[in-house]
Amino acid sequence: MTHTSVSRRGLLKAGTAAGLVGVAGCLGGDEKTDLSVAVVQGAAATALLSSLQRVVSNESDVVRMVVEETPGVPANLRLYNDGDVDAVTMTNYGAIQAQDSEGAFEEQPIDTLPYQGIGIAQYHMHWITSTESDVETTDDLAGSNVFPLPAGWSFRQMIEELHAVEGTWSDIEPNVANLAPGDVADAFSEGRLDAALAYTTNLSGVPGFYSEVDARIDMEFVEATDSWIQAAKDYERADYVEADLQQLYEQDMGGLDAVPSIAAGLQLAFGEDVPDEVSYEIARISHEYVDEIKEGQSNYPDHGDLDMMTSMYLPTEYQLPIHGGVADFLEENNHWNESWERA
Repeated sequence: MTHTSVSRRGLLKAGTAAGLVGVAGCLGGDEKTDLSVAVVQGAAATALLSSLQRVVSNESDVVRMVVEETPGVPANLRLYNDGDVDAVTMTNYGAIQAQDSEGAFEEQPIDTLPYQGIGIAQYHMHWITSTESDVETTDDLAGSNVFPLPAGWSFRQMIEELHAVEGTWSDIEPNVANLAPGDVADAFSEGRLDAALAYTTNLSGVPGFYSEVDARIDMEFVEATDSWIQAAKDYERADYVEADLQQLYEQDMGGLDAVPSIAAGLQLAFGEDVPDEVSYEIARISHEYVDEIKEGQSNYPDHGDLDMMTSMYLPTEYQLPIHGGVADFLEENNHWNESWERA
């Protein structure tokens, strides 16, 4: 697959970050800085950020996180581009699309992106099916009623691209069910859905709406064909991984021990007008209070291990600078990589 890339530097320009008004004065007094963060409604990352938000509220004298829910990562990035939020949850795939002015950004490109911050989620995406359906392999997805995640999510565009690489998306698309996450279990129960693209978070569990599917519907993994596996290996914007996902479901999902999946990361990214003290504080709390954060959301990454904080950064070809406060924190903890660029 060939991509026409714009300059990474060209995407980073002076912005307004409207939510951060009067920050310098706040940091010097008793008031906390309000950091507005755009997150995707109904996504696993929203629950993870909520738990981080709670602990930051309890432990920090510097910052208070204010969450704004949106329909998807493209919407998050547009809000930042327009100066309406200070920080975003950003999938690496969404950031790559924005840099290449593709997908949701083809007709309306954006010209500024936030800086990389801390990794929040590593997703392993895979197909699952009801045992009542006739779907056994990924070849059977064509002609079946399938849910490849909500239309506004960047991972929806990613799985479309993957199947386009395989040459199967045009056959799958006519029977796509565009559902809200909370409606997936009902759709399976009522026989309106045969298969769905599921994902695990940090190899710790599945998001809430798939927990409901797991609890109510007899499911199994869809067997990936050789053509799907080859397409996944050839796909440039995510990693092909075989992982033991059975342990993350409550039921027996069939005979697959190593489930073929596409792995992609998501991070909390900070705008250039966010003071270094703010991003440093969030990185510090995520590292030092990770046990408290995981009490609220067990799927939160173990940032006690700083590799888990940085392993979700963008691929080298698409690297964005690391926000100054996060860079300071990583340097102080002997975890800075000289290949990274400080914002």
